[in-house]
Amino acid sequence: MNRIANIPIRFLSIAIVLLLLALPASADELRIVISGVEGPILENVRNRVEPFRLSGNVRLSRRGLKNIRQSSIDRARAAMRPFGYYHAEVEATTQKVAEGSWRLELTIDPGPPVIVRSARIDVRGEGRALDGLQSWKSSWPLLAGSVLNQPLWDERKQQALDIAESEGYLQAEFIAHRMDIDLLRNEAELELVLETGEQAVMGTVTFNQDTLNPAVLESLPRFRAGDPYSAWIQEKFRIDIWQTGYFGRIEVIEDRHLDESPPRVDLVVNLEPRKPNTWQGAVGVGSDTGVRMTATWTRHLLSRRGDRLSIGTGWKDHNNEFFLRGNYRIPRRERSKQFWTAEAQYRQETQGVRVRADDVGEEFIQIATADISDYSLRLGRLKVRDRKAGFEQLFETVYAQLVRESSTTRISPTDPGFLAQVAGNADVRDSVDRTHSSLAFGVDWSYPVIRGSGWEASGYNHRAWVFTSNEAWGSDS
Repeated sequence: MNRIANIPIRFLSIAIVLLLLALPASADELRIVISGVEGPILENVRNRVEPFRLSGNVRLSRRGLKNIRQSSIDRARAAMRPFGYYHAEVEATTQKVAEGSWRLELTIDPGPPVIVRSARIDVRGEGRALDGLQSWKSSWPLLAGSVLNQPLWDERKQQALDIAESEGYLQAEFIAHRMDIDLLRNEAELELVLETGEQAVMGTVTFNQDTLNPAVLESLPRFRAGDPYSAWIQEKFRIDIWQTGYFGRIEVIEDRHLDESPPRVDLVVNLEPRKPNTWQGAVGVGSDTGVRMTATWTRHLLSRRGDRLSIGTGWKDHNNEFFLRGNYRIPRRERSKQFWTAEAQYRQETQGVRVRADDVGEEFIQIATADISDYSLRLGRLKVRDRKAGFEQLFETVYAQLVRESSTTRISPTDPGFLAQVAGNADVRDSVDRTHSSLAFGVDWSYPVIRGSGWEASGYNHRAWVFTSNEAWGSDS
């Protein structure tokens, strides 16, 4: 009986112990304060030391504090070495701020730095004359007399490799990269020799898509097979594909054949079509236009030939102006990038004709209103000319344009004597209808130049045009 009665008590004791172990214990807090260094060195020391902070339910003992101080000293000294300070003195003290709260203070004396005694920096190979690499070499910062800085050393090494790769030297490597440090003399000897290797060339371009006739995309690349490889041209190629407006997903894969001579880079382009229609609209108010509204519909692909149609309309409260505009473009089957273009527009507005009531007053009298309608049709050929190996493009449009304008001017009811005075004669009609037409031929050039990318991009656009027109013909009634 006693054994049976003791069983529940035993289980109860075990449950109480487990419950106590499961309860969260109050952990000590440790704050780290570092003095004696600043800038990148301070950041590196903090990154090395602070991950050693307390975690979990840790209560600090005297032995634990001692271990933390020694580990912090070792970590701080290691963090100083990449910046040339191999003899740093670090003092660590701990102070109890409050119950369960401690502060670790690290005071660092960097000591004398390691000085670069000599630096041999060179570029060899086919691409040694590149402006970027010559500039990299001439601006090398770790010269004799400077403080050794390993992060800067690593950064400049990677910069040289990036420059070489962007210009097509995909196998560039350092055949010598030596950093000899004499800790007794506190001196370092540096040697860095870059071998560029052969410049890669562009190979074939394969488009995987079933949206367009293959011939439509043939003229898209700014390069041909055998042209030097350029990372910038590659990036512009991706942008050019996106700007066609045909595709929603674009993936360009480089297939590098670095074992060939010269190395060759083929491109595999995987494309998925975008949604065929885009609708846009806007409503606004302006001090010069009043209420205004616009709406645009774009059909990005009418057929596999790559033709595109855009129709837009709008209205402005000022002069009750209304317009309707349509644009059509279709690629030509040419090796160069060429398009047939067509633009039609209709615009109408009502303008008031006002004159000053007298020579000195500010009062104006509206003597007439004019209903004006414009019709225009412009047909042309757009040709995109690659300049400077595709780094820049010139947009040339040769066009013919027909413009027809008609207007009906109606005399406003007002003082007949004043109207006669304004007209200068007694022949004042109730309305005047006029129609004018003209035919123009011209060439328009646009030459945008962009430098940089992203937020650092800057540039300008040159534009020029030449046109001639016949004398306008029309009729009055």
